[in-house]
Amino acid sequence: MTRHTIAAALLSTVALTAQQAAPVLSRVQRFDLKRIGPADVRARLTTVLNAEGISAEADALGMLARAADGSMRDALSLTDQVLSLGGTVTTQGVRDALGLVHEDEYLALLDLVTERRALDNFGTLVKSTDPLCARLIDVLPDMTS
Repeated sequence: MTRHTIAAALLSTVALTAQQAAPVLSRVQRFDLKRIGPADVRARLTTVLNAEGISAEADALGMLARAADGSMRDALSLTDQVLSLGGTVTTQGVRDALGLVHEDEYLALLDLVTERRALDNFGTLVKSTDPLCARLIDVLPDMTS
């Protein structure tokens, strides 16, 4: 193996979460990446979707930006998932793709809890969307006692 071949074989990008884990710090390029703000993610998604000729609801883009949690790659992947369910990006499409619950369901549940009627209205919870029930059924008795 020649020196050039060895160098080419070693030329790769290694993602490390801890700087001290790098074998030779003098030979490492360091990129301190920061999370992208939701407004910037939303703006970039708008640009990408407009360039592709795909319509999108502003609220849906906001939901995707929040779900991406500062990662543009995640935002684009989530957008692809939504688009796979239909040809546009809608709030309902985002909820369906990500398993999100409509805000009204949370507010209705909070009303039941604050009025200490959660167990009395358990049937309403069961009729509610599945992700909400799955998360709360285990803690519901503790919330009302």
